[in-house]
Amino acid sequence: MGFEIVLSLLLFITTLIIMLLLRAQDRRSHSLEVMKNRMGQFIREIDATRSLFREELQSVEERLNRVIDEARRGSDELSFRLDEIDRRRSELIELESILARYRATLLELGETTLAIDRRIEEQKAWRKQIDEIHAQIDEFDFRLQGFASSFERALKSAHKAMEEPLT
Repeated sequence: MGFEIVLSLLLFITTLIIMLLLRAQDRRSHSLEVMKNRMGQFIREIDATRSLFREELQSVEERLNRVIDEARRGSDELSFRLDEIDRRRSELIELESILARYRATLLELGETTLAIDRRIEEQKAWRKQIDEIHAQIDEFDFRLQGFASSFERALKSAHKAMEEPLT
């Protein structure tokens, strides 16, 4: 029995120590009121953080919208430039075909010019031959006139000679 009383006393003292420790722990961890204050402060900090987060989110959203608008404008400008390049490319292709036709025409013109030059040279040669023939004809006409005038003189003198003895 003495052992039961010591054991009961020991349990009572242990319980008392545990209760005191729990109470001390409760005082150390502050009272319920302190916890409510901390909870309120924590909620205010969370609200302030949410508000700051919303402001940052709005700022980021505005910057993002500006970047998106700039990207759209850049995309539109790029699309316009690409359309212009495409149009100019088709113009350049058309110009290239025109230049190819000009080149072909110039080559034909060059060949025609060479043919005309050859014809001119041939005509000059023919002209030279014709001039030589005209010179021969003129010389022949001159001789023929000389012969005709000599013949006429001879005829006149013969006619005169024939008329003189009779008179």
